[in-house]
Amino acid sequence: MDNFQGTLFKYELNYSKAISYFHDFLLNWFTLSEESFRNIDFQKGNFFTLLPENVRNESLYAFKYGGVLPQLEKDENAPYMNAWPIPNINSQLTNFISEFLQSSEYNGAIFEHSVSRPNYKNIDIEYTKTIIYENEVFHLIQGPVPNVGVIEECIYASLEGWHFLCILMDQPLHIPALMAKSDFKKIYENVQYIIVGAYDSEGYVFWEKNKDNLK
Repeated sequence: MDNFQGTLFKYELNYSKAISYFHDFLLNWFTLSEESFRNIDFQKGNFFTLLPENVRNESLYAFKYGGVLPQLEKDENAPYMNAWPIPNINSQLTNFISEFLQSSEYNGAIFEHSVSRPNYKNIDIEYTKTIIYENEVFHLIQGPVPNVGVIEECIYASLEGWHFLCILMDQPLHIPALMAKSDFKKIYENVQYIIVGAYDSEGYVFWEKNKDNLK
């Protein structure tokens, strides 16, 4: 996938349309996804996305479909001749997460690795904490990181065309490497942002807690 190089704009999203997408995206998948949807009061925040200027309204709410970014030329030398390169905003997402982590040593980010399993080799990522719950794997970043490459690696490792979840929190998480079901409460009680994949891997939908609901 290739990163979009243009300017992105923040689009506030209709609550009912965005929460419906979150419902379909987060329920009946993985524990952190489900626990977050069932326990966070989304009415205490707002939904938005980051996309280029002049995106049509019908495309803005077609969360499951691509085409919201300028499409790329087909690489005739690519190993898979029938695969078109997919544009994305992963560099901008990396910067968004990095700025949040840099703003306070107490801020953290947790990534849900939907296809990783505890018995897989090389699941650890430097400068992150690997957390296991039953057969699920997560990576936690606490506070600023030495370089954005750490965040890029977390995004790359956890991003699947059908699933991506990152939660940004404003309190340090004291979670053991082998977490219990009750530990999920520490995550969703301190949430500031929820970021899920959208637009067929081209972009993301964000939920942000309103400032007057912050602790």
